[in-house]
Formats: sequence, C-alpha cells, structure tokens
Amino acid sequence: MVLLMLAATGDPILADWLERGTLAPDLPADQVPPEIPPAATGMGALPPVAATAHPTAATRLAAAQQHLKRRTSARALGPVPWPGRLGTPPWTAAREARFPGVRYRSVPLDDASPRATALLASAHKATLAGVPVPLYTGGDLRRGLASAVPRHVVLAVPPPAAAAHRGHDDAGRPVLHLYEPAAGLVHEVPVAALLGRTEPHPALGGWTHVVWVVLPEPVR
Repeated sequence: MVLLMLAATGDPILADWLERGTLAPDLPADQVPPEIPPAATGMGALPPVAATAHPTAATRLAAAQQHLKRRTSARALGPVPWPGRLGTPPWTAAREARFPGVRYRSVPLDDASPRATALLASAHKATLAGVPVPLYTGGDLRRGLASAVPRHVVLAVPPPAAAAHRGHDDAGRPVLHLYEPAAGLVHEVPVAALLGRTEPHPALGGWTHVVWVVLPEPVR
C-alpha cells in the first residue's frame, strides 16, 4: 500500500488510473506506470478504458498492490524470491519506489545509535521538501528474530502546507507526519520520540522501532 501511495502521489497517470480506470489511448508504452498490471492495459494495447478486468477503484487498487508485491518479491535474494509472509524487503522497496526527481536507497537504522538521529533528520528534511519517505518498523530481538526483521511500512509524508510551524511543534522541535496504512491515519510524532524506543507506538503500526529507512536522493 505504501509504495503504491508513494507512486500515485507523484504520478497523475497512475492516480487517474486507480481512480477512474482510464489511460490515454495514445499513451506510449514506456509511460505506462509500472505499478499497473500489464493485463490491465490490454497487453500493450491501451484502450480509453483499460480496466475491464478491474471495474472498480477497489479492484484496481488490489490488482496494483498484488502486482507491486510480485515485483518487490522478485530477485529479492538474488535468484530466490522473498518469502511472502515477511512482507516487502526494504532493498526491493527502494528499487521499486518512485517519486519525481529522486531515487531511493534503503538504510538499516538502529534507533539507539548516534547515526539514527542523522538518518531521521534526513527523512524529515525530505518531507519538508515535499518528498515522502517510507519507514520500516519492527520489534526487538528479545521477542524473536521474526519480530526483529522489518515487519511493517509507514510513510513519512510532507506536513500540511498551511501548518503554523510546518514540520515542527510549537517549541520548534522537528515532527514527522507518519501515515500508518493499517489504520489509515496520519500521526504527528516528534523525531526525538522515535529514538531509543522501548514501547510500541500506534504510528509505527503497533511496533516499537523504526528499523529501516528508504531515503530519497536527487537524480543526477
């Protein structure tokens, strides 16, 4: 869901297809968003309504999510696909993530380390520039290896343009706006509250830590 939301935010062609199921008849094949399943475009033939197999926004959303899941699972471990039960690995999320003007790279994050402050500051700076940033959340090794690996993805989104202290609280401290897809809510979380965590947080999907960040960098 997060990768699809990220792509649609920056790609009006994808957003229009998800909402209305249409693609321009003369749209070149290399401009068809990669999140759209090939079957939904008529295998290269792009009719004005290219969603006969996905007639509602809900079915188009589900089809695009399934297609993205296949793309992010492929070649995740060299020639070996990623186990579906573990969700989407951050390195293939970075490979597939799309937003205008940037490419993404995945970076592991230990929220108890000095480096975590710099990584979260980079994520905050990107959102202030209007670029969303996927963050992976997870648990602790003491709860088992399955908990410690990246388990859930939230999206740090740009703060509202009209906010009085855009991206900061009243005291001037940096705040991230985190979209949590399971609940469909945006939480305002001080960046400092994401460091050295010991308890689960609803903004992290009920997990305790940010464990990986998918950071944008300018396309040169």
